[in-house]
Amino acid sequence: MIFRKKAALLNAAVEVTSDAIRVLVFEVVAGRDGTGPAPRIIKKLVFPISSVARSPLRVATKVREALFTTVTEIGAVPPHIMIAVGPELAQESLVTWPIRLASPITYISRGSAASYFTTLLEQHAHEAEAFFVYPIDILINGYSASLVPAVSSHMHRVSPEKGIALPHGVRDISFRAVRSLFDPEVGRVLADARKGLGGLPIDFVPTPVVVAEAACREAGVGQMLLIDVGRMNTTITLTNNCSIREIVSFASGYEQWVKAVAKQYGGNAENLLSQYASGVVNAAERSMISSVLSKEIEQWGVLLREALDGMYPLGPLPADIRLYGIGAALPEVGEWIRRAQIVARLSATSSSTVRILTAENIFSGATLGGAVSGSAEVGIASLVYYSLNHCPVVSP
Repeated sequence: MIFRKKAALLNAAVEVTSDAIRVLVFEVVAGRDGTGPAPRIIKKLVFPISSVARSPLRVATKVREALFTTVTEIGAVPPHIMIAVGPELAQESLVTWPIRLASPITYISRGSAASYFTTLLEQHAHEAEAFFVYPIDILINGYSASLVPAVSSHMHRVSPEKGIALPHGVRDISFRAVRSLFDPEVGRVLADARKGLGGLPIDFVPTPVVVAEAACREAGVGQMLLIDVGRMNTTITLTNNCSIREIVSFASGYEQWVKAVAKQYGGNAENLLSQYASGVVNAAERSMISSVLSKEIEQWGVLLREALDGMYPLGPLPADIRLYGIGAALPEVGEWIRRAQIVARLSATSSSTVRILTAENIFSGATLGGAVSGSAEVGIASLVYYSLNHCPVVSP
């Protein structure tokens, strides 16, 4: 098959989860009433991941296959392919890298920021064989640039036109970034995917980063706890002034609840839990499933408590909690968090607010023509939003 080298108007957003690889191919069009860019979905593709194929290497191989199938389906190579990755493929952590400049500066352009960050990447290249580091913030004398006077209030502080204007000359700046560490073999598979079909224009971005930006803007709230209740992992993202302060994951989630229901009642527990979350089971089934889930989620809550306790040294935790992911649709998850008040003892307020974040929230109630819906598709919806609205910290 002969492919057009690039389809000038097309973009592809690819989200990798333990359930499936989701792909949205879209055009960028003008929003209603001149509200800025908006996506027009051209094609949605979903590549399910079976329970025996959830190792990072198998998932990475599936990503490569999904990319080839997508390009084959649309008959073109989109000029921009953004892939969101999380704990299914990589171990993610927050790093802060300082750099001391040769002389004081009063202005940082995105280009100069890219140069500084490249220098830091070279200095840290020996730390792992396969990783990528995604800058999310610039710190001036230890403080986020959003808190520096005369700086744009844009979430990422570096406007395309103005960069960062400083109130006085500084020499010490730092980059806060998310580092994603891959198994070397996984890294090779993803590198090969980039080389496929004559070279694919792929950018990798951590899933917590795209969800944090979309959720902060959707909610108009800068401080929140985002909890992704995934199939194999739970990931907590702490934001402050719409900037990520911490990311923590632990290996527990929806899959263990499916197995618990299957052990107790047999049958197709996956379908049964899906129906339960949708409220279409009978009263007897609801009572039995709720009894099993309550015990399992109590155990999950112990791990959640430990993760949140580890965040407390960063300061009081926000009382605004947003749940998303496949497990967030189960009412027991939110009910347990409300009842346990796990954040109240670590927060400056006496109670917390727990809400379910859905894909519809990301685009003010829109489903993008039915392409996204529910808490399980927050990641792919956020990635589309991010690709349209994100202003990068660094730019060549």
